[in-house]
Amino acid sequence: MLTSGPVLGDIEAGCEVPNVPPITVCGTGQFGCAGGAWIDAPQYLPGSNAPQKWTGDNTCNNVPPGQSTSSASNAAWKAESIVEGNSGANFSYPKTALSGWLCSNGLGPSAAQGQYYYQNIQSSSQAAAFSLNRVDGCPSAEDVWNGTTSSGQNAFNASVNDMVDPVVGCVKRH
Repeated sequence: MLTSGPVLGDIEAGCEVPNVPPITVCGTGQFGCAGGAWIDAPQYLPGSNAPQKWTGDNTCNNVPPGQSTSSASNAAWKAESIVEGNSGANFSYPKTALSGWLCSNGLGPSAAQGQYYYQNIQSSSQAAAFSLNRVDGCPSAEDVWNGTTSSGQNAFNASVNDMVDPVVGCVKRH
């Protein structure tokens, strides 16, 4: 169970200046989505120095107006990302149930960053079970537990039910 991310899905998209455009989370036909599509921006928030500390690069979403981040920084950020674009990447977890829970409120980059990861789960052969859950009404950027799912359930209760479900939840598959 992954909540509010993973926020390091594509660090380059979160750090690069000029900023990349917002992306669609759970677009039409995306495998495993529960709830409608929404738009979210992947950029780490201006003024937040956490990504700068994670990457060791102070230019993350932080260059003077009219300037761009360097190609060396962009390449380093992409290499540090969960989805780094290499053809050898493996997004197959056939004995693991996987669920993602993302706030749709646009208050931070966690949904877009998570989308870069989740869009790689494209069929039931990749995971024992998979769902990507839209959570509305989150009171802050990543507070999925106090939001509501598209079916009207409290997201905390829905996620607990997901974990204990005897078919898709925490069951021994090895």
